[in-house]
Amino acid sequence: MVAVSCAVTIILVECNFQEENWSFLLPLILLGVAYSIYAGALWSSIPYVVPAPQLGTAFGLCTSVQNAGLSCVPYLIGTVLTTKPEDPTDPTALPGATNAD
Repeated sequence: MVAVSCAVTIILVECNFQEENWSFLLPLILLGVAYSIYAGALWSSIPYVVPAPQLGTAFGLCTSVQNAGLSCVPYLIGTVLTTKPEDPTDPTALPGATNAD
């Protein structure tokens, strides 16, 4: 239930970013709250699904995956933002996209 409510909150925040006239403070606060609750639920569920002898390895693996994402995603976002398409609303103008025409 917690994971579903966090996902709904994140979707609502992302939908709010599509509008032109919005206040950035409330959506970012909601996004932070949703992520905090989701991360708390996710990290506390690890001991329930991993046997006790491998618990340290499981936490280490989760931390490694999280840190890999935190280091790779900003680079990917920077790559996308530095590639200035002529029409920013054209999704095929992004790096790696193909034109089906």
